[in-house]
Amino acid sequence: MITKVAEQIELNNTLTTIKKIFQNIDTQSKNDQNTQHISKIKNVLGALGMLGEKGTNDIIEITLSLLEKNNSFANFDFASFENKFGDNALIVKQRMRRAIKNGLTNIANLGAQDYGNDIFHMYAGVLYDFSNVKAEMDCIRSKNSTGGKVSLNKFFEGLVYLCQTE
Repeated sequence: MITKVAEQIELNNTLTTIKKIFQNIDTQSKNDQNTQHISKIKNVLGALGMLGEKGTNDIIEITLSLLEKNNSFANFDFASFENKFGDNALIVKQRMRRAIKNGLTNIANLGAQDYGNDIFHMYAGVLYDFSNVKAEMDCIRSKNSTGGKVSLNKFFEGLVYLCQTE
């Protein structure tokens, strides 16, 4: 009887060790995937000239959350991130909107100077509505007094798409 109890304890210890090994592998795989996603996000934001903007850290955090939970931006819960950001949702959204607007201005400048630019074609239609990019280009060329508007939903859905496909 004592031998059977000892065997049972040894089997439980072995099973616990195997579980820990698989948990470590899952955690390492998740960390590697997050690192890859961060790199992709920063590449896109860098191509748009947005990396120095204040809202880019918020954009990165939200995009990682959307990728991790396989969720859409329309269903994103800002209340759960309020403590992480340190500001309320309205301030975070405004900060991101300004950064995304700078990206729109930069991409519109690329398109206005060289319509055949690869970066312009790669990101303009995915991250922004083309009508807004065109409006921003017209504003740059002094054809309109108002530029394009940004859509947080369109930008984040496009950014998540780019991270999943590249």
